[in-house]
Amino acid sequence: DEATAWLRSDAPANATLETYPNDPQEAAVPHGMTVYRPSNRNATPGGPKENGLEWMLAVRERCPDYIELTYHEGIMYAAPNNWSERARIISWSQRRQYVLDLLAGDRYPYRVAETFGPRPAFLDGEPRPSRLRELLQVGLYPRTIQYGDPQDFGVNQYTVILERTGRCGASGGNGSAPANDSASANDSAPANGS
Repeated sequence: DEATAWLRSDAPANATLETYPNDPQEAAVPHGMTVYRPSNRNATPGGPKENGLEWMLAVRERCPDYIELTYHEGIMYAAPNNWSERARIISWSQRRQYVLDLLAGDRYPYRVAETFGPRPAFLDGEPRPSRLRELLQVGLYPRTIQYGDPQDFGVNQYTVILERTGRCGASGGNGSAPANDSASANDSAPANGS
């Protein structure tokens, strides 16, 4: 994967990466890189648990060196509600604003370092392409969705890697592991990429 290769060659050896898919296999991460991602590892029925939005918005506390936005669990939050059924289902305005703020580069200390795959038209305010084109493409290149995971949807593999450009949080993060990054953190758990 191009995004994995870019991180392997361009990120420092001790770099940290934040990504949002629940399944780490859906993110482009070099083996051995420290990864921060949402996790329900310590959630217990009826017990305390941050929600995913609270975890995302606390990015300044973790202060990763890079943030990776994948199409299915990141970029898609920026799609208008009428873009697709999935866009309608995940149309949470605060998550949408968070992704747009990250991409704009003015609210968080991150800038777009690299992108991979075809850019979705909605990011440029363009309307959804005609469904006739999709129908023709499926007729010429039939695909069977075997597992139903994002990898099966080959055309939707746009990935954005953002690089930290400044200090984070009230105390100014330095990219090192956050103070509360152990498995006992409610909804956050570092993991090694594979």
